[in-house]
Amino acid sequence: MLFLYDMALSIALLLALPYLLPKVLLGGHGLKERLGLWPRDIFGSVKSRPTLWIHAASVGEVNSLAAFLPSLRRRFPEQLFILSVTTRAGRERAAQLKGEIRRVFYLPIDLSFIVKRVLKIAKPQILLLAETELWPNLIWQARRRGTKVALINGRMSERSLSRYLVFKGLMSKTLACMEMICVQTEQDSQRFRVLGAESSRVKVTGNFKGDLLVDSQMRGERDLVRSSLGIPDGTKVLVAGSTRPGEEEKIAEAISGIMAGNDLFRAIVAPRHVKRAGKVTRIIRAKGLKVRRYSQLEGLSCISWNVLVVDNMGQLMRLYSTADVAFVGGSLLPYGGHNPLEPASYGIPVLFGPHMENCRKSARMLMETGGGMQVRDETQLQQAVSRIFCSDEERNRRGKAALKVVLKGQGSSERTAEALEEKLCS
Repeated sequence: MLFLYDMALSIALLLALPYLLPKVLLGGHGLKERLGLWPRDIFGSVKSRPTLWIHAASVGEVNSLAAFLPSLRRRFPEQLFILSVTTRAGRERAAQLKGEIRRVFYLPIDLSFIVKRVLKIAKPQILLLAETELWPNLIWQARRRGTKVALINGRMSERSLSRYLVFKGLMSKTLACMEMICVQTEQDSQRFRVLGAESSRVKVTGNFKGDLLVDSQMRGERDLVRSSLGIPDGTKVLVAGSTRPGEEEKIAEAISGIMAGNDLFRAIVAPRHVKRAGKVTRIIRAKGLKVRRYSQLEGLSCISWNVLVVDNMGQLMRLYSTADVAFVGGSLLPYGGHNPLEPASYGIPVLFGPHMENCRKSARMLMETGGGMQVRDETQLQQAVSRIFCSDEERNRRGKAALKVVLKGQGSSERTAEALEEKLCS
């Protein structure tokens, strides 16, 4: 079965070579690490310590680890933590996790001979995979070496389940190699069991993102951040975060409509991928709005703007603190949505579109309590924002409800670390 998997992956890589080769030649893209070409002394003298390898695909998964790592360290104080990622953005974010992670590297291509080499060098005692990172060769080969494997912050969407079920035999045997599968919701638990996971190994521990929340001191920095951006007193602010292609036109239309009837209004648009900031700026400027890019404001907060486009990574959480209302992108079109609890943690109303498959439970809880609202299109987005801006009572009520949802979901990091200690150290 693994031989067939290796063959299929090798063929896929060969077919993708014309696309991948220019990227590799231009930017490196961590090719050596992805091929497992590590120096054997990569860890230096500290390699005498037992190793705990964590894998998180990209920025979202790495962000979640920021809350989890302190809890994990308390339970596994002797372990040397190393972290693999899949994307360049994930690696850049991982580099900011100072103190906990000894080494950050790109995940090796999941071919058996590459994975074997990396495992032989790293010699992990424990391998933790985040969310839906189910790599058969990595898991199988790690288990064969005696490494204890577990899934953390696991989730399984309906779409992912339908794809994995095509290879149910392979995935069932892969899940059987895992000591523990810690998942976010009961729905995730059910889907992993449908895929073949043993019920005794699946545990609902919640979502790490509930523990990422800013503390009261951060919420208190709202005025300071607004001042640094040159936002006048009394101005209402909409922050549209993690927007995706095809959505910015709709968001720009809504912003234009709100702006027409409100002089004391500003909008901040943060595309999911900052490399798209230039295109997003052009889309918004076409609506006749005064647009600036975030990088242009450094040291020049007096520059006036109607709409600010974020072109620096890692700024979105800080910018949510400026908002009176937030919109979570990736949801007006079928991208699956992004985490609505991030803006909710600032105690502000949260809006999102109909496509929140990746964060279904959080979206539902926010809607049930009144902290969140679902909008179908740009017209409803404009109407909802305008109404909330006009009512301090509704804005405060919805904001308090949103924060209450966030506070209720805290504790996942500790529950997961405790479950891992109980299962992996027994």
